[in-house]
Amino acid sequence: MKAIVLAAGMGNRLRGVFDDPKCLMSVGGICLLERYLESFYTIGIKEAILVLGYRMEKIIKHIQKLPRLPRIHITKNMDYDKGSILSLFAARNWLCDDVLLMDADMYFEKGFLVKALESKQDNFFQSDS
Repeated sequence: MKAIVLAAGMGNRLRGVFDDPKCLMSVGGICLLERYLESFYTIGIKEAILVLGYRMEKIIKHIQKLPRLPRIHITKNMDYDKGSILSLFAARNWLCDDVLLMDADMYFEKGFLVKALESKQDNFFQSDS
């Protein structure tokens, strides 16, 4: 299984409060993207595809400091200001076999991914709305 993380957006709703990419926002002392990558590593996801756009160099610099990571592939969405569906399109070549697809700005408790992966359903969908 591999994970695709859509992390290209600008986070317009947080503009002025948090100007970095939303996935670098810290919750409980750890940024969201770091939580994702450590969780992937812990549960045995070997590859993570990060779709980046807005301030991608800052995200890349941050993940290079992390000690335990799955293998990371960077895919770029240079049209990140036109909506997240283009980020999914940028990752289209990775959409085969078993895929965990996540937006990079969702906080989750550490046990959440295990619950999702253990689901008996062919598809598991979680929404934050």
